[in-house]
Amino acid sequence: GMFNLEDNVSSDDTCRGETELVTDFSSTMKNLAIFVFSFTCHQNVFTIVNELKRPTQRRVDSVIGIAIGCALILYLIVAVEGYKTYGSEVKGNILLNYPQNGLVTTMRIGITV
Repeated sequence: GMFNLEDNVSSDDTCRGETELVTDFSSTMKNLAIFVFSFTCHQNVFTIVNELKRPTQRRVDSVIGIAIGCALILYLIVAVEGYKTYGSEVKGNILLNYPQNGLVTTMRIGITV
């Protein structure tokens, strides 16, 4: 069907690498920087404070906590599912691992919007 990612992948394709529950310290530190950088949203705080009707410290803290929590959940879902699917062969841009079809193109457009 239109939404089946497996339609364009033959059974002979090898796209899954090894998976590890725990990695070595240097690999973790190398990738931790990317993870931490993904949460740099401090430049938007002033805009958010200006948009709140009553910008108390408690409300600002709540908005920040909810926003970072939502981002964390989304990032973890994408990271875990990409790693479960492709193991060590996962690419930095998860969409590069998937076949070129309409559904993946729609996902790419969604990311850019």
